[in-house]
Amino acid sequence: MRLIKRCTGIFVCCWLIIGQTYAAECDDRSAKEAAMDASEGLLGGESFRVPLVLKRHHPSKRKEVATYFQRGDLYYTLFWLVDGNCRANFIKRTQGKY
Repeated sequence: MRLIKRCTGIFVCCWLIIGQTYAAECDDRSAKEAAMDASEGLLGGESFRVPLVLKRHHPSKRKEVATYFQRGDLYYTLFWLVDGNCRANFIKRTQGKY
C-alpha cells in the first residue's frame, strides 16, 4: 500500500514538472508580433489598429490574437492562435468591409 502511494506521488510530481516545461507561454507582446508578421505574410496591406489578445486558453496556454488590416479599400479582421513557441496558426478572417 505504501509503495502504491509513493509511486502515485512520484508520478504526480513528474507529471507536474513535465507539464510545466511542456506548456510554455508566449508573452502578450511576442504573441502580437507573431500574429502581425503572419498577417502581413498572408494578407499584405497595412494594419489600421493595434492587435488584441482576446483569450488565453488556460490548459494549453495558447493565446487567441486578433489583427486588423486594410487591403485596398477593404478592412479585414484576422484571428490567430499563438502557441507557447510564439508560432501563429491561422483560425479565420472576416469578409472585407468598407
